[in-house]
Amino acid sequence: MTFFRPLMCLALLLASCSGDEAPTEEFDLSTMLSQLGENVFLPTYRDAASAAEALESAATTYCAAPSDAGLSALEDAFRSAHVAFRAADAFAYGPHTDRPERFGPKIDEFPVETADVQELLTSTDGLALEDFQLRGNRTQGFTVLDYLIFSSEDEVGSWSGRRCEYVVGQSGRVREITAGYVQAWSPEGGDHLGEMVRGEGRYPGVFTAASIVMEQLKFGLEFTRAIRVGKPFGERDAGRLQLDQFEAPNSRGSLAAVRRSVESARSVYLGRYEDRAGQVRDGLGVQDWVGSFRTDLDGPTLAEFDAVIAAIDAIEPDLETAVENDGPAIQNVLDAFRELEATIQVDLAAAVGVSITFSPVDGD
Repeated sequence: MTFFRPLMCLALLLASCSGDEAPTEEFDLSTMLSQLGENVFLPTYRDAASAAEALESAATTYCAAPSDAGLSALEDAFRSAHVAFRAADAFAYGPHTDRPERFGPKIDEFPVETADVQELLTSTDGLALEDFQLRGNRTQGFTVLDYLIFSSEDEVGSWSGRRCEYVVGQSGRVREITAGYVQAWSPEGGDHLGEMVRGEGRYPGVFTAASIVMEQLKFGLEFTRAIRVGKPFGERDAGRLQLDQFEAPNSRGSLAAVRRSVESARSVYLGRYEDRAGQVRDGLGVQDWVGSFRTDLDGPTLAEFDAVIAAIDAIEPDLETAVENDGPAIQNVLDAFRELEATIQVDLAAAVGVSITFSPVDGD
């Protein structure tokens, strides 16, 4: 299972959109897209790149001189980098899913394919950063690092062996890819943001670009609910638990990933993001777009975001344990997600004239 595969289906939605045949309105969609990019999208990706740099540094430092403190710092750096990347879930399109970049599958596959990782560990193949640039996706990404960093030596071997080489090389790869997102979105790089703002390239019109923003709010939340929570809980397998389907089971980081994904959607809705340095960036968001048509939807929408976060925060001690032992708490999370998804799909989208009818998560 991957996060990027459902998002690739957005291309199908683009084909069915009606170009720039938006409802008559005074709201400036280009300005909203520009401010979302400058206040949310780019700062989030910059934070993800910065956290990935810290992860690579922690891996290099620990492997050069192993210590308990160094291992703890490496574990903390992984957790920080993982949730920093999850903060971009609500705009995981464009360079994330599309060629030529198609960054998503390079670092965002899960669950971990342990057999492939073990095969590489026991081989004599290279494990440096450049070796991973030509290697398949099944041996790369955050879920592989989750497995390598947090598993016992009995499972993945001593830190004095190839395990350290793998972690350092793969941390470098994550750093390289997250920097690629910044480059691809930035005006001085691939200028994907500019394509959205102008309604060019992959976006046949500004309204289409704005529609994708709305669609991804719903689809990103749906993916997190159905795949990150519902699938391990057995919703797709007649109630039989699928305990091998968690995103970050070894670090017990799956719950933090779920929460951060919801926060990502809320940031796009509000047009507001607080970066790693504590600076709050605020501008136009989906909230303002919807509010230009209907002012009555904001209160209920924010309440539903709060309800999802509260249900997630009620999970103890982690998602992996709760799926096995606290079914009602998991069900509360799933129900809260569905309420929010329905509000976005039915009320918010309808208010601005966007039709969200196809679910890319279906059948995955």
